[in-house]
Amino acid sequence: MRRMGSGRGSGQGSGHGMSLTRWAAIYAAFTLIAYQVPLYSYALQKVDPAGLLRWLNLFALSGLQVILMVALVGVLSLLGGLLMRLAAAVLLITNAFALYFMQTYNIEIDRTMIGNILHTDPGESSGLMDWQMLLWIGPLGILPALVALGVRPRLPSWPRRLGFVAMTLLVLLGFAWSVSQTWPWFDANATRLGGRVLPWNYVVNTARYYEKKLREEHEILPLPDARVAPLAPGQRQIVVLVIGESARAQNFSWYGYGADTNAETRAAGFTALPASESCATYTTAGVACILSWQGRAAGEFSSDEPLPSFLTRHGIRTEVRVNNTGLPPLTVTRRLHSRDLQGQCTGGPCMDGMGDSRLLAGLDQLLADPSADRVFVVLHVTGSHGPAYSTKYPAGFGPFQPVCRTVQVAKCSHGELVNAYDNSIAYTDHLLASLSRMVAAVPGAESLILYTSDHGESLGENGLFLHGAPRVVAPEQQVMVPFLVWRNAAFARAHPVLRTDVAAQDAMFSSVMDAFGLSGGPYDPDRDIFAPRP
Repeated sequence: MRRMGSGRGSGQGSGHGMSLTRWAAIYAAFTLIAYQVPLYSYALQKVDPAGLLRWLNLFALSGLQVILMVALVGVLSLLGGLLMRLAAAVLLITNAFALYFMQTYNIEIDRTMIGNILHTDPGESSGLMDWQMLLWIGPLGILPALVALGVRPRLPSWPRRLGFVAMTLLVLLGFAWSVSQTWPWFDANATRLGGRVLPWNYVVNTARYYEKKLREEHEILPLPDARVAPLAPGQRQIVVLVIGESARAQNFSWYGYGADTNAETRAAGFTALPASESCATYTTAGVACILSWQGRAAGEFSSDEPLPSFLTRHGIRTEVRVNNTGLPPLTVTRRLHSRDLQGQCTGGPCMDGMGDSRLLAGLDQLLADPSADRVFVVLHVTGSHGPAYSTKYPAGFGPFQPVCRTVQVAKCSHGELVNAYDNSIAYTDHLLASLSRMVAAVPGAESLILYTSDHGESLGENGLFLHGAPRVVAPEQQVMVPFLVWRNAAFARAHPVLRTDVAAQDAMFSSVMDAFGLSGGPYDPDRDIFAPRP
């Protein structure tokens, strides 16, 4: 006699009920319709009031949400029918709570807000409760959660569910590629959009909060001590490392580019070492690589002591000036943001009002201070970060015209976009030349400037914009970075060798050690551009 009711509990393998695909699509559509008022209220303010591109941006915003949510349901289905429905129900209730607070208090749920939420005690939380919450939580949270729990989809076999996830991710990639001209708009508005899209704002930003917390709290292990060569009486050593942003080597005239984007560094006596591949296509990993003794062998979250901290521990005055984000945790003599330096801009290039130029404010006084015989400075610029390239240089500066002045790059010709980007490269070139004159004015010092970028940038080639593509498939525009060196005569006499066979992001740690007369410990002569070839 056949057993009655077998298989009902899981909803798996049953011939009745809706399919997993339909269940996921309905869930995704409901999430889009019920919870995205804050998102679209903001998005409609940031798209042009008319034109096809307005609708393309909104279509891309909606399509990505639906496909992502279907993919998430597919991933949850791998855990089994009951766990999938439980997780889906929890998200619906959490969405309703989040939407209530977002609408009531006009807040965004970004990483900072997640930190505030996690540090709110029960007493403070109770003060936020109100009976009107029930008007949101009931119909938008509890009721749809009960429906999600009660409607059991037919779950195919586990391999078929895995195939469903893989297929959905392929559709996601294809869709993202098909709307690639909207990427600059997304990039320009990413933070504000990301803080409004449910449930991803609290899911992703919770992960980002703990990632940042882990990054800040993980133990940094001191590297082996180096031997420090004594200086002769009156001898001084100055090294400035400039870390660029999104500066691709293809648009440097140093490497044969048609537009003269490097006229000022060429006139100032810089040398261009061969362009080389970056370690990554995004800032945090690229900068971690530049500052690590391991170079590209280092991970983004390496526990090894980064270069500025290592030098500080060895008695070198170290100052880090930033107009960007993404540096690893550092222990240095002093760290300043460009906004901290605004009041010191009393003349010279920093008077143009740009954040990068403010990094030079008062630097001449620091370099000329005789109380420090060894000085290391890191300048982390915003450089050519897109898509608003025209905002990265002063209004009257751009030698290349006409330029794209909107993040809606589909409205610009490719030539206008490239002109705006080239102007940002030329402006960084201008700052480097200004820096070299400042360093050259310090008498009696052996002085060195090193420049490279964290990664490159796509400007529409093969339909790609900006950066951040997975390293294994990233186009050369996103990974080929420049390597510029400036040495005064005293430094060149002390370090006559200048090798061309070391990649920029591998070279910095050991080359800077050599520049300061440090040896042993983590020093690697194979990564030192001033060491003779073995």
